Amino acid sequence: MARDQDRDLRALRAALRRLASEDLDGVLEEARAGARAEARRILEGHLVEELLREAAARTPESSAAGDPAPAAPSAQGQGSWVYCVLAAEDGARVPSDLTGVEGSSVDVVREGGLAALVSRVPISDYGDQRLREHLEDIAWVERTARAHERVLEAALQTATIVPLRLCTIYFDQDGVRRLLREEQAALRQQLEALDGRAEWGLKVFVDRDRLAATAAGDRAESARAGSSEGADYLAGKQRERSRRNETDRLTTACAQQSHARLEREASAARVNPLQRPEAHGRDAEMLLNAVYLVERDHAGRLESAVEELREEHAPLGFSFELTGPWPAYNFVGASTSVAT
Repeated sequence: MARDQDRDLRALRAALRRLASEDLDGVLEEARAGARAEARRILEGHLVEELLREAAARTPESSAAGDPAPAAPSAQGQGSWVYCVLAAEDGARVPSDLTGVEGSSVDVVREGGLAALVSRVPISDYGDQRLREHLEDIAWVERTARAHERVLEAALQTATIVPLRLCTIYFDQDGVRRLLREEQAALRQQLEALDGRAEWGLKVFVDRDRLAATAAGDRAESARAGSSEGADYLAGKQRERSRRNETDRLTTACAQQSHARLEREASAARVNPLQRPEAHGRDAEMLLNAVYLVERDHAGRLESAVEELREEHAPLGFSFELTGPWPAYNFVGASTSVAT
């Protein structure tokens, strides 16, 4: 009897040593994942601060290099809010009754074969401190962004445009003409690259619990008859690690396949940083946040490609969100994103 007990004790100790050895990788990976999540949270916090600083630096007449030349605190008068640049001949086809930010009218400023859509805004409302206050007012940001986008979408109906970002403001229309004159070569090149094309976005999400259940066949594995409790525990940990590895493999494969499939339909493509759940608003994990510059005639092919991906992957727990067409913000040069 004593020998049997000793033998069982030695077997148990051996099982525990194997558990410690085999589960080490899993424990380390969980620790690494936690560290990555915490680092991402900290980095995203700093990124928000950087974006606020960048937006606040876009005071009237800030330089293309990003070094602001702020207006004096007492600056008065009307500045020019710029929405986009287009060919001069296309400017004549833009509706004349467009309404811009803060209910302003939209005018066309022409110079050297190019044109810009602009609105008059109070310069005093966009100095460093005032702009920061605006950016912290969610209602203002939403209202202003929607008005800005409405002008761009209306212009897109009849023209190829180079969109400029929110709060691109000049002291006067002479500054806008200077932009069109001094950046003429780059702007023409961008108009040519965007001609007949629009930006589309694809976001891919996964419900990991559903995917894990599907990958495991959604069946509980029964313990082997006569197996010891330690062996059952080890087998369960091994199955859990295998399911996790298989889930990771499937999510990576889905994201890569989705991007490669849509990239074939696009003139250009880029992958943007993944969004946190509070930003994308879904009860799922984002796997892909990509944008594609697509010829307008190929939009149907793009939508069909996404539908094929959806049919293949949705049963596993993946979901796809295709949006567009949009102004091609992600495919224009940084030099046109701030005023000069």
